Amino acid sequence: MSKGIQFWLDLWQQGRIPFHRSEVHPDLINFWPELQLKPKSTVLVPLCGKSIDMLWLVQQTYQVIGIELSEHAVVQFFQEQQLAFTVELHQQFKKYITDSLCIWVGDIFTLDKALIPAVDAIYDRAALIALPQKLRSVYTTLCFNWLKPQGFIFLKTLNYNQSLMQGPPYSVSPEEVTQLYALQATPHCLHSRKQEHAINENNTMVVDESIWNIIKHEAKTKS
Repeated sequence: MSKGIQFWLDLWQQGRIPFHRSEVHPDLINFWPELQLKPKSTVLVPLCGKSIDMLWLVQQTYQVIGIELSEHAVVQFFQEQQLAFTVELHQQFKKYITDSLCIWVGDIFTLDKALIPAVDAIYDRAALIALPQKLRSVYTTLCFNWLKPQGFIFLKTLNYNQSLMQGPPYSVSPEEVTQLYALQATPHCLHSRKQEHAINENNTMVVDESIWNIIKHEAKTKS
């Protein structure tokens, strides 16, 4: 993954997780309802960490499936939210399970693809932008393999001068979004805004934040 598996495991182990939010992301609350996903639908959350956005999705009556590299993050999620859970072992992958929610522990790129059923939607607030460019096309292919025809991906991207900050999170331009998704889906930008982000204690930069609804094409019928 972006800086290597150990990089992310160490961040979680050491508690260096500035990307984690202690509240539900306002973009999820503000823009997800526009997509009108049917109740009881299944939502995949790749690279989910211990995001409480998953609980919000459960509260909307969805079945939620997370994938997370760090078992430390997954255990923290269940402990902090005081959720009872069981653990199953499938091959070398652990699956943490509670009502309407399960999280697979492992590298998304080596996870047995058959373990994840076809889903109605994917919530990607910080997964694509956590990955370097060389992994993004592989990642989007995985997502499309799991996503049902006419399902959608709720995607957030950041676009900024990459020379000013090393990342992650990485800069992903609207042009790259089109390149990654347009062959199998129709990307719609729901909202964009400019925000000032701190580079260090003394400097800031302007970041274009965008929210996308990426609707997968219908399956082609054989003639």
